[in-house]
Amino acid sequence: MADQGARLTGVVGKLSWGYYDAARIEGYTVVRDKRTQRWSLRAKIVPGTADPFKMRQTPLRFIAPYVIPAKNGKPPEKRQWEWLVEGADIAGGVLTARLEPLGTF
Repeated sequence: MADQGARLTGVVGKLSWGYYDAARIEGYTVVRDKRTQRWSLRAKIVPGTADPFKMRQTPLRFIAPYVIPAKNGKPPEKRQWEWLVEGADIAGGVLTARLEPLGTF
């Protein structure tokens, strides 16, 4: 398992084009191949939330929010990982795409 690279899984995410939501995600896996250093996404689209027009626009971003728990009297911090989506494909409600990291790495 040490040669696998990075893997991030989550439940909530979205695809965004500018200020618009292109689709909502309910379960995703983001993987970085250790050899090629390329990121990939496999995600389930929430039925009825994908806007075909917005899904074809660029730049399209995948956003995965997360929370840093409260500690030492500090409130929880809301943050998010962001990737630029490249080469996305949707089949049977499942999105697969190549990603380029944008922030919080």
